[in-house]
Amino acid sequence: MAVVLSGGAIEALTLGQDVSNPLLQLVNIRKIDGGNGPARFRLMMSDGQHTMSSFMLSTQLNPLAEENQLAQHCVCMIKRSVTNVLKDGRRVVVVLDMEVMKSAEEVGDKIGEPTPYVEGQARAPQSAVPNPSRPLQPQNGSDGMSKGSAKPAFGKKPLVAPNTPGGSSKVAPIASLNPYQSKWTIRARVTNKSGIRTWSNSRGEGKLFSMDLVDESGEIRVTAFTQEVEKFYSLVEQGKVYYISKGSLKMANKQYSTLKNDYEMTLNGDSTVIPCDDSSDVPTLQCSFVPIGDLEAHEKDAVVDVIGVVKTVEDLARITTKNSREVSKRNIHLMDQSGRVISLTMWGSEAESFDGSGQPIMAIKGARLSDFGGRSLSTLFSSVVMMNPDLPEAYKLRGWYDKEGHAMDGQSMTEQRGGGGGGGLTNWKTLADVKTEHLGHGEKPDYFSCIGTVVHLRKENCMYQACPSADCNKKVVDQQNGMYRCEKCDKEFPEFKYRLMLSANIADFGDNQWVTCFQDTAEAILGQNSAYVGQLKDSNEAAFDEIFQQANFNTFVLRNRVKLETYNDESRIKVTVMDAKPVDHKEYSKRLIMSIRKLATQ
Repeated sequence: MAVVLSGGAIEALTLGQDVSNPLLQLVNIRKIDGGNGPARFRLMMSDGQHTMSSFMLSTQLNPLAEENQLAQHCVCMIKRSVTNVLKDGRRVVVVLDMEVMKSAEEVGDKIGEPTPYVEGQARAPQSAVPNPSRPLQPQNGSDGMSKGSAKPAFGKKPLVAPNTPGGSSKVAPIASLNPYQSKWTIRARVTNKSGIRTWSNSRGEGKLFSMDLVDESGEIRVTAFTQEVEKFYSLVEQGKVYYISKGSLKMANKQYSTLKNDYEMTLNGDSTVIPCDDSSDVPTLQCSFVPIGDLEAHEKDAVVDVIGVVKTVEDLARITTKNSREVSKRNIHLMDQSGRVISLTMWGSEAESFDGSGQPIMAIKGARLSDFGGRSLSTLFSSVVMMNPDLPEAYKLRGWYDKEGHAMDGQSMTEQRGGGGGGGLTNWKTLADVKTEHLGHGEKPDYFSCIGTVVHLRKENCMYQACPSADCNKKVVDQQNGMYRCEKCDKEFPEFKYRLMLSANIADFGDNQWVTCFQDTAEAILGQNSAYVGQLKDSNEAAFDEIFQQANFNTFVLRNRVKLETYNDESRIKVTVMDAKPVDHKEYSKRLIMSIRKLATQ
């Protein structure tokens, strides 16, 4: 079949009429500098009868141009578009979705003898323009032409917003919004709504709230200030759909918005927000989930969407921020089909009310990726957290976990902090595994958990005299005059504090390993605080020795950091114990049962 363009489609698109998947030929493409935003591409298109240069490619389609898929003379199917009327009356067709049906090489040259389209001119005869030398096989009439006719096939009637103070208007997709439009109405679902926040600066004080909107074309952040907060906050409900019009658009501040839109909206005195009852066709949320195992390839501070099974949950903790404000935090450990486990930190009321019982599926839209302790995630003010969401990815993950994932320990991407025999500990290894798997030989340290029994402790050089300052643990120099000097603080003190730096040999059923234990972990293994141990060292050598004897052959759950280090041109593996807890035999037994089940399936 010959290459057939959708004659008359240029006029129909310009007038904002719905044309079903028209086929147009790209005549020319020009890149336009986007200033502070991304570049834009302006297209001249032909329907075989007319050409028009007022086609703009939406920014999400920029890769088509940047990868040279859109080249002069290629034939494209316009799957979705919207016509905007600019303030000066000119019309621009924004292409929201398109597909290259025939490449420039396959088509070769211009089809037909099209003339420039002039708005208001007499409608040309609706005839297709064939080029019999270059066949194009349409797919089930997807060229937008009915059989035996060149007339564009028109779709359903455009959705029209209800009457507003400014009158009714055609509903526009979010992806088509830009600061150069004067009249528009969108129909979108509220996927996230913040609480009311107050602000104060040199210009005064006020309050604001923000919400995230989504429709089938994209998403956008909306913010309301002071008077609009009072007007709209009680009206808007998360999960509901609204008609919204007459907001102000500007370039998005990516520091505060993680949505995939170059613009953000501000509600003003002329804005309207009207509930929409017919909302079944509006999507609930747009997520681009990144597998947990692929997070290592992403840059630090990247904002990602993640979904995983809640493997373990740590206890709620309270921390004090730099401005002396106390906040709640909780670490949740997520695993997916990649077999990797990552720690997610939640904050505030979400952390306090979190319930991870039953190992639910948890999806987070807009979590920040950190390289603290390997790889970890943290929720943001703008993050959307969903438990057991009604999403295909969630059902697939649930099936995998119930069938086989529950028997996996998972390999941790994060330095974990947990207790007992399970808690938040992951990446379980035997001491033999550490050697056979060459842990610690990479650029970054590895972290693993194990069950280890203390078989020997070195008493020699197990402690040192440290600076008594709260934030300094440097070794002090005895001035032999009752004073102790700290070079770091550049001060002398009449006293010091003892700190432990213990070398221990631990063993399991298959191997043993020398490890280093600093202060907290050393105190846990010895069962005594460093001040008391130091006092005995100076005054009662027999009692000092007894502490070390009593510590032998005790078994602990150990969380360890392993890294190959080089000193005096000699490389050796150094294992540092980050946490030591007594074995919780109930949790330990559960883990052993899981391991047995895993081996049985193999």
